[in-house]
Amino acid sequence: MLASLAILLYFDKKTYPFIGEKPSYFPLSLGRFTQTIYTSLSNSLMIPDQMLANYNYELPKELIAQTPAIPRDSSRLLVVNSPTEFKHQHFHQLPQWLIEGDLLVLNNTRVIPARLYGRKSTGAPIELLLLEELESNQWLALVKPGRRFSLGTEIDFLGGVKAEILERDLTTGGRIIKFLLPEGVSFWQWLEEQG
Repeated sequence: MLASLAILLYFDKKTYPFIGEKPSYFPLSLGRFTQTIYTSLSNSLMIPDQMLANYNYELPKELIAQTPAIPRDSSRLLVVNSPTEFKHQHFHQLPQWLIEGDLLVLNNTRVIPARLYGRKSTGAPIELLLLEELESNQWLALVKPGRRFSLGTEIDFLGGVKAEILERDLTTGGRIIKFLLPEGVSFWQWLEEQG
């Protein structure tokens, strides 16, 4: 029976920038695969689409449609044929891009103003992105900067609303947040005004 199995891995700096200046060899035991190397490999081998940071971008307010296009089918449509080939079209041209057997998925979800800005009790600015309502006034949210938010941290928002970090969600890396509203304030009305 094989008691332990050793692996010799070779990495070069060009492919794996977390390695030192010279090409390196790492003898690894499967039973002692260190967290540092595992994390470095995971980050280096991660394809760009899996990195959440690649989806952060600034969108100027003037580019966000405030009213539907008239006529509705004159709204813009981006057709992507490959990672390097795309065309700007209009929605009324969609049928020319569909072929028999294509699946067309319609999204009729309601958009809410889910991005909120507040301050910690220390005065540090924070940003919340509400993902899912779990209970009345309790949400799963992404918090930025997330590492600085421990359980019990309180956040102050305009309108006298406060929130408390209840727990961390390991699946999303987000936080479960409970909103504490002043008497007579509706969460949804406040969200429409502040989000």
